[in-house]
Amino acid sequence: MYEFSDKCKTCMCSFVETSLRLLPLGVIVVELKDKNIQFINPKAENLLSDLNVEVKGRSVIEKFGQGESRLVIKERSKEGVVVAVLSYIDENNNNIWYFMHEISEDIIDSKYECELSCMLKMDFLLSIMRHELGNPLNAIKITLEVLYASFGNFSNEKKMEYIKRSLEEIKHMELLLKWLRDYKLKGNLKDVMPVRLKGIVSQIHTIVEAELKRKNIRLFLFCDPREDIMVYGEPSAIKMVLLNVIRNAIEALENRQDATLSISGEAGDKYLYLMIRDNGPGIAEENLSKVFTPLFTTKKYGSGLGLAISKNLMLKMGGNISVKSKEGEGTEVTLIFKRVKNA
Repeated sequence: MYEFSDKCKTCMCSFVETSLRLLPLGVIVVELKDKNIQFINPKAENLLSDLNVEVKGRSVIEKFGQGESRLVIKERSKEGVVVAVLSYIDENNNNIWYFMHEISEDIIDSKYECELSCMLKMDFLLSIMRHELGNPLNAIKITLEVLYASFGNFSNEKKMEYIKRSLEEIKHMELLLKWLRDYKLKGNLKDVMPVRLKGIVSQIHTIVEAELKRKNIRLFLFCDPREDIMVYGEPSAIKMVLLNVIRNAIEALENRQDATLSISGEAGDKYLYLMIRDNGPGIAEENLSKVFTPLFTTKKYGSGLGLAISKNLMLKMGGNISVKSKEGEGTEVTLIFKRVKNA
């Protein structure tokens, strides 16, 4: 097999460095450990100057993060210009690479920002899928390689152990694919129509009542029984969202002595707000912004799709869902439904 000579390698490195310097994109390489800039091309220096960012590794990391993708708004006289920044950490965790692209104002609008945001989220989702599917696939590969190499030396019990281990990993992959399929299917709504929310809340209460009693969770309903406000929605979708939120709260209250769960409603002119509160452990601040991200979960056996599906359904019904939480003080989830006029 032919190999490059040292002289050729030096020549190639020089060629790559020259190419990166002449790129119309800004390129910055920051050492992860000591936060020193290892490389920066002229375009990146100009963009940092326009963004009022010091040409220092720590300043770059503080502004653009580590391994994240984002839009950074900068101002030039009266016209705004957007810089799209893509960053990633190399495989050896030695350096952070930043690629900066200037987007002229004539092509940047809300639609473009939305599309770019969706693409960045898709990139994040695919990286999680790659990780979640890659780990069990690698484990299966190693297990089967060992089994293949020592098949004649292994006892039947040992062979069965290795086969069982591979099957367990395959089950994990199947489960992930099922979650992804459910996310697609459960994101589809048949009909959004005027719905009486009070009846659905009563049905959900009947479903979870026995579980609440078994786990010694006190339920407080602060909804005026005289109010039967109609909202836009799809009954099965509303049930799914309510059950998901309430069961999340029940899980959070597991083994708590003074566990309480409350449901209250507040009617505005255009929307109805349904608040579900628990006095569980709450959500850490760094995780709060990720709760609607598909596949993100802090539970040992969670899918990370429950709240993502709920968000999807609420938006398609013309409403929304939000979460407020503080670690050690519980969580409040608010379901926002669009009210039916004159109903």
